[in-house]
Amino acid sequence: MLRRWARAAVVALATAAPVAASASAQTFTPARDELVAARVVTMEAAEAWAAEFLALNPSVASFERVGPGHLAAAGPGGAEVDVYLDTLVDRLSVPGARRALVLAEFEASLYDALAGAAAPAPVPENVMPIVRHRDFLAAVREQAGAPGGEDAPVSRALAGDAVALLAYDTPSSIAVMSKESLGLADLSDAAAFALATRNLARRAEALTWREEGGLRVAVLDGSYESSLLLLDGVWSALEADLGGPVAVAVPARDLLVAGRADRPEDVAALRALIANAAFDPYAVSEEVFVRREGRWEVLATE
Repeated sequence: MLRRWARAAVVALATAAPVAASASAQTFTPARDELVAARVVTMEAAEAWAAEFLALNPSVASFERVGPGHLAAAGPGGAEVDVYLDTLVDRLSVPGARRALVLAEFEASLYDALAGAAAPAPVPENVMPIVRHRDFLAAVREQAGAPGGEDAPVSRALAGDAVALLAYDTPSSIAVMSKESLGLADLSDAAAFALATRNLARRAEALTWREEGGLRVAVLDGSYESSLLLLDGVWSALEADLGGPVAVAVPARDLLVAGRADRPEDVAALRALIANAAFDPYAVSEEVFVRREGRWEVLATE
């Protein structure tokens, strides 16, 4: 399930109504509506939706149908992105599937793939770590086709339903990095994650915390708040400031909320905030995490 937070007053969120998914990550078209509402999902309907989606995307210079459930899109510079629809159709066809959510995940990954195709080869200063929900990673892998191929994303498990991926940041986009793009930058997976973490640490020098209702809300840049989970120094400093172990709720990439893990009212507030979130294609986690011995773990429900 993908969820979204409002960045409005954290104290009020425990009783707030869910907010809508990010408009930038969805392209509402007649074919999309038909795909969501269809009694039976067909490959033809999925191809019609994909064709409309690609036709409306400014990062796509041209596209063509290669075969059943396979479209190829070319960016302005000629780089290609293959769009595979078989797994998407399978997920949409599961009885009780929340099709709007499934499509939102797929669209978000496709936006990132198209942005990556249009971007120049990554330079070291632009390699950054991002943290997302495992469903987002699954959608990116669908776009890559073969799981272990050169188009496959570079990722690591983080905790619970959250995963870390590598991305490169440009003024116009943040795109998931593939094994191929790491090769272009002459980086191994381990070296790239180390580089990305150093780049994030420099950006996090601008981090501030806003206090609301006894909780702390991270304020950075609207793109990398969730990535702060990867910086040990941030959490040792906050633990010292709070005077106890830290628990966090990170429902989306742009909102991270922290409190004391040993204070029941803080944990209850974090869980209530998560319960009142609506979906977001750039979701991170539906669980509360606790920091123990330098690592994040899911905070068990008592």
